[in-house]
Amino acid sequence: MTFSNFNSIIKSLNMKTQLIIAILLLQLSTQAQSFTEQLGLGFTGLNNPKAVWFDYNNDNHLDLIIQGQAINGSTIGVTKLYKNNGNNSFTEQTSIGFANLARGNITCGDYNNDGNIDVLMFGLDSSGMAVTKLYKNNGNNSFTEIPNLGIHQLSYGAVAWGDYDLDIFASGQSSSGSYISKLKLKRQTKT
Repeated sequence: MTFSNFNSIIKSLNMKTQLIIAILLLQLSTQAQSFTEQLGLGFTGLNNPKAVWFDYNNDNHLDLIIQGQAINGSTIGVTKLYKNNGNNSFTEQTSIGFANLARGNITCGDYNNDGNIDVLMFGLDSSGMAVTKLYKNNGNNSFTEIPNLGIHQLSYGAVAWGDYDLDIFASGQSSSGSYISKLKLKRQTKT
């Protein structure tokens, strides 16, 4: 069958049948896509990891922050930020001192509307206590921890920012063992 014959057949079909064929062809083309593993990027392997893509340095390349538990059988938490170099490589940002937390969660958003993506995380610290931390992105490859958030100290749960003014929803387990779900409606001003 030649292309001109195929084209004639398609034109002879009613609009509904043409639409069905187009949908089937589209599904086939999306199912045929595949992923290729990128080797040698140097990411740390973690137990119970959380990972978030975000552009912390506003260079239009998505960077990666990961949090989890060291895989050596201990309960030591690990949090690492990897800068996307834009050339299929990443560099761990060792000078940025995020809390090393395990069994927690992490999310990113611009909590103070300054154009820099900030980091909110919670989990268990090295003493096994649940902590919640907000880090303000200073826009110069550094972050500052913001104290006294008024948010419960949590682990084993989820956290998310939403709405136009970045309200915070957190759900998890407190250090006392109780389970908490809270919505924090808070409009921050630029600082």
